[in-house]
Amino acid sequence: MFKEEIFKAYDIRGKIGVDFDNGFAYKLGKVLIKQLNAKKIVVGRDTRASSEGLAGELIRGVTDAGAEVIDIGAVSTPLFYFGVIHEEANCGVMVTASHLGEEFNGFKMTKEKAIVIGGAELYKDARELFNEDGGVAEKKGVVATKDLREEYIKETIKLSGLKIGDIKSRIKLVGNDVVVGEASAAAKELSIEIVDRGEDIGFEFDSDGDRITVLDKSGAKISGDRIGGLIASHYFADKKVVYDLRYSMGVLEYLESKGVEAVPSRIGHKKIKDLMRELDIEFCGEQSGHFYFKSVGYVESSILAMFKVLGILAKTGASIDELAGAVSSWSTTEEIYFDLASLEDAKNILDRLKERYSDGRVNESDGILVEYPNWRFLLRPSNTEPKLKLIVDAREPGLLEEKKGELLELLM
Repeated sequence: MFKEEIFKAYDIRGKIGVDFDNGFAYKLGKVLIKQLNAKKIVVGRDTRASSEGLAGELIRGVTDAGAEVIDIGAVSTPLFYFGVIHEEANCGVMVTASHLGEEFNGFKMTKEKAIVIGGAELYKDARELFNEDGGVAEKKGVVATKDLREEYIKETIKLSGLKIGDIKSRIKLVGNDVVVGEASAAAKELSIEIVDRGEDIGFEFDSDGDRITVLDKSGAKISGDRIGGLIASHYFADKKVVYDLRYSMGVLEYLESKGVEAVPSRIGHKKIKDLMRELDIEFCGEQSGHFYFKSVGYVESSILAMFKVLGILAKTGASIDELAGAVSSWSTTEEIYFDLASLEDAKNILDRLKERYSDGRVNESDGILVEYPNWRFLLRPSNTEPKLKLIVDAREPGLLEEKKGELLELLM
């Protein structure tokens, strides 16, 4: 059982037992093997209650289709990507609904080298396979269980360039046991002190570990674009980097002042990864806290991002508050969500705002981005939910509140 709406731009996602069931996971395993002609697949999962059952049925579908499974268990999504690359698999599936609630679940899928397969893309190409029985292969596949955490941590530390004793900062780690367990193990290998209070800097991971938020001493969140700007200026000043359209103008001005060549991308991990591969780009720090590195296969590595930030603190001797403050003095809202009844509603709203702000510089590559000398806003449809997302950015806090209020009034 499944509804077509679960096939999203980036992945497959919906309410378990409502939008799809365990039987769909079995079918998905068969379809992926046949569509990709895959011989070996890596399967990982997050820690939500429904993930183990879904992973089990997915694996059963894969083995019934005759392919080998490397089951890496409950892991972060970055470790899953590492597994696909490390095991030289033809395909990979991570059972997760990322940041969504327990009633949701889904599947992040890749081809070889952890190249993302979008859900909508898969359904378009393999629609008929989802409606076929598919049968069982004459020779069923086998399942090997592997723990790749030690190798993943070893490789991440190598890429960080850090050595034992380099980092003096006391850090706090926030997230679920699996994700924090990976980060904690990596930090302990470098003798980094992990504390529950009195930290110099904090790192908060989302439920599948592909997103990291940096926290200052008071526990306040620092936006991903500021951290992206910081990493880009210290490690990739002589390289091209990618930024997403939510970036504050203040951060873009900072990057320009540091001589960093920044290339814009539409929002979403698949779009960013595809662009990085196409242009052979070293790094992207997404405003939402996804950090991508060419060195790990153009995918997210939250622990590597953490080490990069800690390396900057060690090199400069400055606090994270001082460093982030120097990146931008602009004020920016967090993303504001508006529920939609239909896609037609989204088009009508975007058209109305495009006309209202036609005197600004308008970019329609992803919703509408309207820029003025001292402020800007981005309004775009979500790729995963029936919502519009608004972010407002201004040189002065007073102007931000004025323009935010103006836009909210129009949108309400």
